Amino acid sequence: MQAKRHFTRSYFCMFVVALTACATVLLTHGSSAEDQPKFDRAQTIIVNLNKMQGCAGWWLLQDIKSAQTMTHDLGKAHFQLQEADHTYAKLRGHPDDKFLTVVLMKVEKCQQDRAQLEEDLHDTFDQLRTTIKDVLLADDDLRKKKAH
Repeated sequence: MQAKRHFTRSYFCMFVVALTACATVLLTHGSSAEDQPKFDRAQTIIVNLNKMQGCAGWWLLQDIKSAQTMTHDLGKAHFQLQEADHTYAKLRGHPDDKFLTVVLMKVEKCQQDRAQLEEDLHDTFDQLRTTIKDVLLADDDLRKKKAH
């Protein structure tokens, strides 16, 4: 019975710690939201390009994930083609011949194109983040100049 009571106490302690952490986070975010300036509609549109599900940044990240999955899949296809070509040539009595060379070259080109695509997607996402910051900073400077 002692072990069970200790088990329950430890879960209760973990619950209290988690609840305290959540409350702290909520209080911190509540005060920081008030300290930050409000965005107008134009600024909100720009900020949301990278903040919400379904926005441009989110789609770029989804495409990066898809490109990484494609790496794995193309690697498996390449390996299967190599093994099938090797086995086929061996069974036909021509162990040094390559029958699927054209297909293997196409898959290798796809792998290279995929790597370039992933690099371009990363660059595009980084450029989007940088451009959003630049646009918002330039907008704040413009608003300050108009205020004076």
